Amino acid sequence: MSMMGELTFFFGLQIKQSKDGIFINQAKYTKELLKRFDMEASNAFDTPMSSSLKLDKDEKVYAFQLMDEIWERAVETALDGQTDAASVRTLTLDGAVKCVHGRLLPPTLLEKFNNLQHLSKFILSDNRIAGGVEYLVEAGLESLRDLDFSNNWIRDINDLRLLVKLKLVSLDLYECPVTRVKDY
Repeated sequence: MSMMGELTFFFGLQIKQSKDGIFINQAKYTKELLKRFDMEASNAFDTPMSSSLKLDKDEKVYAFQLMDEIWERAVETALDGQTDAASVRTLTLDGAVKCVHGRLLPPTLLEKFNNLQHLSKFILSDNRIAGGVEYLVEAGLESLRDLDFSNNWIRDINDLRLLVKLKLVSLDLYECPVTRVKDY
């Protein structure tokens, strides 16, 4: 690369190299998308991520730990300060996380939020979830009746068998690959 000079743009990624490290972003691509869809005047919305997490070239950060923190932040943001256990009936995390590894939040994280014990509707659409469905059963969400997994990556019908224990009334799997399986 030294013969060509400093690498600044590669496959749509902007790259800035400095003595502190290499920084990658997609600002140019994002601005082009906003312009193309006439959304330049839209309001920005932060993606939930732990502000205390430090990504360092010398520190090993595992994907699962990082995703757990992102899930936790998303739940905190969705609850928006609600502390009354009886008041939280619906939790919406529609596209809030976009799982890199396709795993649902672990049951220990759900158990941490005591105010979810009366949760009856859980909206998890558009999060790239492909596995970890058993975590919902392990978390003990006995009052859960409506579960929305639409536009996720669930492929195997066997992954859904555990949900029988939850006594769901409604399970939304719109556009999930599992709905295209023969004899679904």
